[in-house]
Amino acid sequence: MRGGECRLFRRLAHVAAAALLAGTAGLGGCMTETVGTTDGLPRPAQPEPLVAPPSGLQPSAMALLVGQGTRDGDGDGYPDTFSVTAALRSDQSAVMVDVPGTFTFELWREGTVGDPGVEPVATWTFGPEATAAARTRTLYGWGYQFVLSLPAAGVDDRMDRLPADVRGTFVSDDGTLVRSSDDVRPVRFGR
Repeated sequence: MRGGECRLFRRLAHVAAAALLAGTAGLGGCMTETVGTTDGLPRPAQPEPLVAPPSGLQPSAMALLVGQGTRDGDGDGYPDTFSVTAALRSDQSAVMVDVPGTFTFELWREGTVGDPGVEPVATWTFGPEATAAARTRTLYGWGYQFVLSLPAAGVDDRMDRLPADVRGTFVSDDGTLVRSSDDVRPVRFGR
């Protein structure tokens, strides 16, 4: 009886393996004929270009996004670098505005933004050329992406824990000042 069970299992294993091979042999000839989208429409041949911002508009608001944390840019074991993305918009258009100017970003100890007599921990300023070079395509239109480094701002990154807030301003070449909102954009440094 025992030998019969083994032969039966071996035979079933051979049949299963043969069925598996026969089933996968036909897959070699399968080919995707069309690629569509989840809504069933064909994919566009090329991505749609971003709409160019209307000329002559002045920015009236700034969206400021802080990257997903800090990293150790100089290899000393302390986080010292993070990224920010800024986008400018005008009350007169839903499209992000692209105008020449200067961005300034400030890093403040947590909760001290705007307190009298308190200075920012670090300040980074990017003139018109650096701003133009930072222009990038974002999910919501044109924006500007910058990498901010404590050592580049003259700040020693080897410190104890430093929770901080980031603020940004933009001044267009014609003098229009735009600030990021007062919402907190936290970032942490140190160990």
